[in-house]
Amino acid sequence: MIRPINNRRVLTVIPSTTATVAGNKLHLDRKAVDGLAQYASRWNGTVRCIMRKGDEKNIVFGESYDPGDLPFTVDVVPEHSRLTAADVQGAAVVLRAATIILITTFHGSPRRRSSTSSKIRSRPNSTSSGWKKRRRSGA
Repeated sequence: MIRPINNRRVLTVIPSTTATVAGNKLHLDRKAVDGLAQYASRWNGTVRCIMRKGDEKNIVFGESYDPGDLPFTVDVVPEHSRLTAADVQGAAVVLRAATIILITTFHGSPRRRSSTSSKIRSRPNSTSSGWKKRRRSGA
């Protein structure tokens, strides 16, 4: 069960990596923990992570962690559970892996939201003068 959050200063991260729970320890990917710790050190608020339950043997570079020692919270959900807008309600920002699909409600009917449905474009800045040329050529 995902805990509800009612704080607008929450960064919710939904990575593609999985987690396992063994007693009171979490077995997590070290790279994911390092990245989440970086978010926690820079975000002015709470960092929350929602991970799917997985098999420990698939977490090749994993370690066991005491949840109280992590600078972020971790909610572990069943492997094939569907995440909905209610699961991320209250978050100021949601970062998710492109492989994660959120089920949202739009005018009363469920819609699938994937990374392809969100049209986000990078805008050039002063250091990327060749951006438009590379973009047009497909490079």
